[in-house]
Amino acid sequence: MSALLGIDFGERRIGLASADAETALPSALCTVERRSDAAAIDEIARVAASVGASALVIGEPLAFDGTRGASCERVARFAAKLRRSLGHPVWLLPETLTTVAAQERLAAMGVRPERYRPGIDALAAALLLEEFLGLDAAERARLRRYDEESAGEEDAAPDLTEASRR
Repeated sequence: MSALLGIDFGERRIGLASADAETALPSALCTVERRSDAAAIDEIARVAASVGASALVIGEPLAFDGTRGASCERVARFAAKLRRSLGHPVWLLPETLTTVAAQERLAAMGVRPERYRPGIDALAAALLLEEFLGLDAAERARLRRYDEESAGEEDAAPDLTEASRR
């Protein structure tokens, strides 16, 4: 079964979430402590294999005015390393304040975010996947993507759009 792995990249922590082709519902998985890119990629590869991920979605942190800055370039370099290492297509999904949205969602559920700190980044990754799954094919085609140099090809990731409409 194919799945997507959502990644909320941070300099210290990386949140991971997955959505499988059957349910297309994102689930927060875990948070990886980022000591180095290589160590983080090894851990992400382990998690991706355990959930059967065949594609990755990583948040691209846009500035408030919608421009790409240094943090976007950092994420792009990490995404390219992920692609080379794992061999799966990687989409960059523009996002702003996903971690804040995760904290707000926890607060709305009556959970104090400071008591759930380890899971906030994983929840942020689940929110990224939720947004990605809500995109139609044309919107997905406009995203920056790292794949097998097949820029004109249809999405190489599993088509979860039909399952997400159920």
